[in-house]
Amino acid sequence: MSKLSSFKKTFALSCISGLTSLAAFAQPANDNCSGAIAIVPVAGIACSSPVSGTTDQATASPEVAPACGSAVNLDDDVWYSFVATGTSHRVALSNITEDMVLAVYSGTCGSLTELDCADDPERIDLTNLTAGATYYCRVWTYSTTTVGTFDICVSDAPPPVTNDECANAIALSIVGGPVTTTSLGATESEPDCASTDNAALDTWYKVTADNAGDIDITADPNGYDIVMQVFSGGCGSTPLDCIDNSFGTEEYTITGATAGQAYYIRVYDYDGGNAEFTISVAGTALPVTMDKLSGSITAAGLANLKWQTYSEKNNKGFAVQRSRDGKTFENIGWVSSSGAQGNSSSVLRYAYTDQEKVTGRQYYRLAQTDIDGKTTLSNTIDLNGNGSSNITMLMQPNPVKDALTLKLSGTAGGNAKVIIRNVNGQVLKSLVITDAEVIVPVSDLAAGIYFLNYTDGANSTSAKFVKQ
Repeated sequence: MSKLSSFKKTFALSCISGLTSLAAFAQPANDNCSGAIAIVPVAGIACSSPVSGTTDQATASPEVAPACGSAVNLDDDVWYSFVATGTSHRVALSNITEDMVLAVYSGTCGSLTELDCADDPERIDLTNLTAGATYYCRVWTYSTTTVGTFDICVSDAPPPVTNDECANAIALSIVGGPVTTTSLGATESEPDCASTDNAALDTWYKVTADNAGDIDITADPNGYDIVMQVFSGGCGSTPLDCIDNSFGTEEYTITGATAGQAYYIRVYDYDGGNAEFTISVAGTALPVTMDKLSGSITAAGLANLKWQTYSEKNNKGFAVQRSRDGKTFENIGWVSSSGAQGNSSSVLRYAYTDQEKVTGRQYYRLAQTDIDGKTTLSNTIDLNGNGSSNITMLMQPNPVKDALTLKLSGTAGGNAKVIIRNVNGQVLKSLVITDAEVIVPVSDLAAGIYFLNYTDGANSTSAKFVKQ
């Protein structure tokens, strides 16, 4: 091979090697604002189609320095843009491999205005945007010695809060679960209590003590740095404490809470931004808190009973009890709890109609029953049917093994029938009555206590019997 040929070959290999080296160190297309990669906002809060990115080979861009995330270390920022489809959006990073920082701007490249900056977590909720306007997102690593990869997404922002003021505090329940919430759209209602220089964009919550005891309050910051303040009494009352555990869970125990008293909780982001967090309360709660039993007599002469509960914990249900003298009560019905597995933190309404016509004065009450069998009696009410039965019923034998004999006397109405119920009020037998003397088979009933009720269009009477 000639020297010239050898030189040409060496030169060609050197050029190829140089091109390969340059390609390996090429800057990303979105290294500067002018090359920002466009992101299409998705509907809803959840992001189903994020855009993947990296800071590999990125350099510092000449735009205005950001307000967070160690701006002096900004040497590898990359850029994205989106056109707002509404007045609020969430910009968030996910699947990050390094400590990343995120900032969002309005304006044009070379003349940008920072809207917000986030570092731990890398998520920004934006409000007061202009639909159709273009906004820019800047992403970089917190450290100068690392390369980060990530997913970025623009979605709808959570709806604005409704508990921006103490008067609109969201009620938390000791028997309810944790509540995940946000401070998006909140304003400052009271001065900051943690000695920061930022606005306290606060949201409010309250818990009412079911009974005397301790109440534990926990606010999980979900990556944000939040502050929690607890008050005893109504809005504007003196605070019990201000809790600020940097980027950690905020916890406070109300010791010796007063039964029936409301306690207020204020939460806000330490940095003056929009925080997302989970708040919960725990303590000693009554199994069921309920309103008083009430009742009325319907046009058909039947007792219609109503009651409601404000909270339930492990509640099996309610035994409906009736008495002729206000002293000796019998179970005539059962109403199961409407709460999920006997638990509820909202108002539940119940009703029960006694199918035996009210004759004279009758008394009613409830025996609320826990899943573990413990019972609590409600208040007792009395209803007066202003009349008496025109039918006398003789039932024998009692106790009985095989069959009851009923002997009826008096003026009967139409559609007469006999109903047998167990102690839970469940109907087991229903027989049409056409004669003054009736045989009622009961051999198929298990041994125990039962109630036989006779009704017709004008009368009602009942008696208890024992099946052997």
